[in-house]
Amino acid sequence: GDSMCDEGETCYNCISDCPICPAQSPEIILNTTGSHSLTFSFATSTEPSTFYSIQLLSTSGGGGGGGGGGDWRTVYNGTVSPAVISGLQPNTVYSFRMIAVNSAGSLGFSQSFSFNTGPGVPAEPAQVNIAVQSRSDVIVTWQYPFTDGGLNVTNYLVQSSFNSNSSNWST
Repeated sequence: GDSMCDEGETCYNCISDCPICPAQSPEIILNTTGSHSLTFSFATSTEPSTFYSIQLLSTSGGGGGGGGGGDWRTVYNGTVSPAVISGLQPNTVYSFRMIAVNSAGSLGFSQSFSFNTGPGVPAEPAQVNIAVQSRSDVIVTWQYPFTDGGLNVTNYLVQSSFNSNSSNWST
């Protein structure tokens, strides 16, 4: 076939008899988790021509999903570690797979692995209204923020000042 091997040469720990083994996908380690990104590290090959590709499972819902159908799309191509995957949604589980390719080929994609992005910050409250009741009392109402950053909003902070240009705000 397309073998780069000479007759009788043996490559140990490979699936074929060849002096250069096809690349095997390395173990992936999650380095950092952001609300919109994940950073992975992996052991790179000593063979300088080894190329790595990480794919993300895209689902129709826009998230990374771990179940159901979907299409794999490439989110990293390169030769160095770490790999930063950005443009992700906060507090969402994403599924990835990796392939390593060298001059002898590849042993195929790794099993899929899943990681969760961290939560993001919520948007400001919507439709804030202030109703003056008296010289010393006001009623402040608002709606839940448009986006909560992936977690339920549990507290709100309301501050007041006699002068909006002042640096003296009271909670």
